[in-house]
Formats: sequence, C-alpha cells, structure tokens
Amino acid sequence: MSGTKPVPITVGCLFAAIGGFAKAFQQIGASVLWASEKDQFAIQTFRLNFPSIRCIEKDVQSLSVHGDHLEPVDILTAGFPCQPFSVAGEKLGFKDERGNLFREIIRLIREFGANKPKMLLLENVRNLKSHDRGRTFKTIQAEIQKAGYWFTDKNAEIMHTAWHTNIPQNRERLFMVALSCDHFRSNTFEFPEKFPELRLRTVFDYLDLDKKAEGWY
Repeated sequence: MSGTKPVPITVGCLFAAIGGFAKAFQQIGASVLWASEKDQFAIQTFRLNFPSIRCIEKDVQSLSVHGDHLEPVDILTAGFPCQPFSVAGEKLGFKDERGNLFREIIRLIREFGANKPKMLLLENVRNLKSHDRGRTFKTIQAEIQKAGYWFTDKNAEIMHTAWHTNIPQNRERLFMVALSCDHFRSNTFEFPEKFPELRLRTVFDYLDLDKKAEGWY
C-alpha cells in the first residue's frame, strides 16, 4: 500500500555489555526490543545510553524466553565471553565455564521455537576460529546448524577496524552471521569488502579541542 511505513527490523541483545550492537542497529533504524547483561556496571552504562530499551540484569544461565517475557526478534546478537578463547588467557575453551555460555544462546533459540530469530550475529576474538586446532569453532558451527541455521565457514570472518572503518584503531574481531533455514532458501550472506585505500581519521578528529590554541600544531 502506498505510503505505508516499512516495519523496522527487531533486535534482541544477549551479553549486551554497554550496547555496541544496540547502537549500531539503532543507527540503521532497527528497533532493539530488549537486552540482557549481568555486569552491574555495564548495565548502568547501557541504561544511561539507551533509556528506552528494556534491559534485563540477569545471568544468561537463568534467563528464559517465557519467564523473562523475551519478545521474538528478527536478529539476535551476542558477544559471548571471549576469555576462554583469547591468546591473552589460558585458552581453556570449553573447559572454562565461561566458554560454555555459548550453549545458552542455543538454548534460548530453541525456547523461541517457531519464533526463533531469523538471523544470528555473534562476535568473539579472532583466535576462536583457530582455537584447539579449529575444533572449538567446528563444535560451535555444528550447534548452530543443528539449531536450524545456515552457517558454513564463509559465515565467519575476521574483521578489522582499519579495514572496514576510518577509526584510528587496530582491533580485530571474529564476526559470525547465521541465517535461519526457515526464512532463507539458501546461504546467500556475504561480508562487506575492505574499504579501498581507506584514509584513517586521526585521534584529534574525535577530540573536542582547539588544536591550534592547544599547541598541537
């Protein structure tokens, strides 16, 4: 019908932290319906940043779709704990209790039943892809596939702020995108190409300073 406004994409955020994913999706016009985070200080920051988003302060292991009235969403995001997979830690993987919190994402997806998210957007350290000679990632891949999603090797890519943004920062993270087999006939997702000859902005571009008055140049 002419003049009808498009229905916004709906988003739910697990392991929401201070709201990186929430901010990104709001900027493209999506509606973030709820978020979950257990860290009390992250929660305080999230609520200050996003007063209109329902934020549940609870350990993901005690979170439930029905008990916490989680509305079905189009996209579920989750930056699940990275310490068990990081080269900076002991690299215990699934032997670390935090490493198994990924399985809570799968549990909640199954609780949604027929209303499960159409898409998953997950994020972790780059070493997750090669941890334990790739066996850790293969386990995660298999769990996502069994939950009813297209998720092959091409659905996980290491992205770098210096390749895809003009932010003066070196930060590499593994992003994983899974598409529901119920909503997508095939696995058509592709990650964006690197920006060609990208000019990085300087740190000064982000500071509220009179550079000449302060004697920077």
